[in-house]
Amino acid sequence: MAAADEAPFHAKASKKVVGAREGVFLIRNADRVANIANDVIGDIAGTVSGALGIALALQIMTLREDLNRFVLNMMITALIAAFTVGGKAYGKKIALSNSNGVIFFAGRIIAAFSSITGIGLVKK
Repeated sequence: MAAADEAPFHAKASKKVVGAREGVFLIRNADRVANIANDVIGDIAGTVSGALGIALALQIMTLREDLNRFVLNMMITALIAAFTVGGKAYGKKIALSNSNGVIFFAGRIIAAFSSITGIGLVKK
């Protein structure tokens, strides 16, 4: 969020481009947005990936009872951790190299959510 530039969003907002006003909001509240994105979404992703890992291990154990359960659990845990860390690193690279595009994409999603639900997340 710190790498995003606010000026293009003001220009788009003056032309009433959908998602631009939300983008300004995201940039101005980068500390709170980062806290939600890093903590809340990270916790949800960790919980879901752990549950999916358990389900996967159980499915494999029912198909192949001869496998060592400890080794299988360790391998699945290692794969989940590798994909999580690798995905997070790749996501950071994308976010830093294309920060305005990422912010604008998120702003359009917020604007679409607001128009569908009628819940305004950004003050007018």
